Amino acid sequence: MNSKAYYILRHKYFYFPAFKDTETLKIEMADSDFKRQTEEIEAMRAIYPKEWRVEERIKRSFSLRFYFLTLYIRLPLEYPSVAPPTYTLSAPELKPKEKGELAMKLDQIYLDNLGEPLLFLWAEAVREFVDKKRQQLSSGEAPSTSGGSGSDSDGANDKSRQFNVVHGDSITDRKSTFQGHGALVKSVQDVQAIVAQLKKNRKISSAKHNVVAYRFKGSGAVIMQDYDDDGESQAGKRLLHMLQAMKVDGAVVVVTRWYGGIQLGQDRFKHYNGAARNVLKDLGFA
Repeated sequence: MNSKAYYILRHKYFYFPAFKDTETLKIEMADSDFKRQTEEIEAMRAIYPKEWRVEERIKRSFSLRFYFLTLYIRLPLEYPSVAPPTYTLSAPELKPKEKGELAMKLDQIYLDNLGEPLLFLWAEAVREFVDKKRQQLSSGEAPSTSGGSGSDSDGANDKSRQFNVVHGDSITDRKSTFQGHGALVKSVQDVQAIVAQLKKNRKISSAKHNVVAYRFKGSGAVIMQDYDDDGESQAGKRLLHMLQAMKVDGAVVVVTRWYGGIQLGQDRFKHYNGAARNVLKDLGFA
């Protein structure tokens, strides 16, 4: 053993000669990850020529679109050897519970394949989920959900629970008013319940737009995140980008816009982000 060193990484064993220092090992692993990522990206492009899309090449950000559902993926430098990809599920047509079930399936695939490329496995899981959903919709069948009556009762409890929601100061520009609302969350059910709680307020529910974005850490340390534009194109996606930039973990933001009849152009996004940032600070996120 004095002439060899063994390193255990995510339940995978790698052998390196003992004379190699830590920095050398890191460089070799980084080179290996880069090569494996490149090969996997080329494979995905070949297998899914219509569905696969490059979002931001420098940030190694990609997306897969299957009909009504888009899976946004970002590959960290340490993937696949150490770190998992981060992902966002965008599917406004799906209920939060359905989206949560798919997210749990993706998380489990990661846990079952630690240290291995998994984009194809994720893609096939999403494709099968979408195909099943489309069959249910075309046949008029009610979507099946896992967990039985226990899950239903849990959902009911979440909806009846009162969350501590922070309300920010209003921002008014050319007769349009923006107000941010935020709360701490641990699940998609929390997000759903908070949005429902806010919409019990007639003034909020009657607003032109209630844009939602959330981000929290799910099982297996995989980030759960999504957004809803609520008719304001790109607004939710921009809010989510801000949550990512601030490294928010465990919060939902809802920005309400009461439209004043005058189009604001790009300025509206500044107000959405400003209103959300105010409540995030109140929630303890710098």
